[in-house]
Amino acid sequence: MHKHGPVLSGSEIEQFVEVGYVRVEQAIPSAVAQQCRDLAMEQLEIPASAPWPEPVVRGVVDGEPFHQAANAPRLLEAVGQLLEGEAWQTRPNLGLLVGELKQRQSQVLPARVRVRWVTPLGDETASMS
Repeated sequence: MHKHGPVLSGSEIEQFVEVGYVRVEQAIPSAVAQQCRDLAMEQLEIPASAPWPEPVVRGVVDGEPFHQAANAPRLLEAVGQLLEGEAWQTRPNLGLLVGELKQRQSQVLPARVRVRWVTPLGDETASMS
């Protein structure tokens, strides 16, 4: 259990059961998330700024930051809460990444990159904008 109590509340676990996903706040340390983003942009050949050659990119990214992210203690504790009593094991990576690269109509707003992690079964497991 997290030192400040469980990661997920009862209502968050209920949401997961009902809709199939839940947002885990601060699941991955921000420094690791930044390393994952940089590595994903490099390995998936995503330019740092628009225009992007494709609106969607997909791929598996390999590297130590992705291993750290997939096995971050807060994330693993949330998974443990969701699978309480079930056998499960940690993952070596975050699986398939799907990146949506969107241009903003306004020059004032920055372009947006949204990344989803997809399990081998095709289920969306998390997202980061």
